[in-house]
Amino acid sequence: MRITGVDQAGVVRGDSEHDPATMENLGSQPEVLQAIQSGEGLSRRYSETVGYDTLYVAVPISDGPRVVGVARVAMPLAQVDQAARDTGAAIAMGGSLATLLAGAR
Repeated sequence: MRITGVDQAGVVRGDSEHDPATMENLGSQPEVLQAIQSGEGLSRRYSETVGYDTLYVAVPISDGPRVVGVARVAMPLAQVDQAARDTGAAIAMGGSLATLLAGAR
């Protein structure tokens, strides 16, 4: 999981994996705009920075009533998809076990 801090102008001020000075302005990214406008942002797209499909979730950083930036978390979609598959398998296994136990009564 990667964490990025962006100021109100979209300038990257910190990133857990890359040098902020080498990163593009993120002010026009959909999740950043959504976070500022509605309090949370979500986007799925290819990341040029890391080279794979990514899920982005962003929330505003406020100083009182004023938004001063955005905190964004990014996770490879391959990991998100694997977690969803694992959860689905666990639910299916639990359902099968419950059916077997109910039938044993």
